[in-house]
Amino acid sequence: MTATAPPAPAASPEAASYLAAVEAGLAGVTPAERAELLDDLSGHLAELSAEGPVSLHDVLGPPAEYAAELLASLGIVA
Repeated sequence: MTATAPPAPAASPEAASYLAAVEAGLAGVTPAERAELLDDLSGHLAELSAEGPVSLHDVLGPPAEYAAELLASLGIVA
């Protein structure tokens, strides 16, 4: 079994909350897949935060919907 590193810390409290909500929506995937998806998202959230104040819900939509889109990208229907 290969251990996966946790996602990088999010850039703001809103980003951390968003990331945690998306992670909760990815409960049905393997730990390795979840770590990869969340690492990509963490980087994206950091980029958005660096651009200035933004509403993640306005830019990315609700975390549950974002998680469902990630699952769909893996061929999993939520």
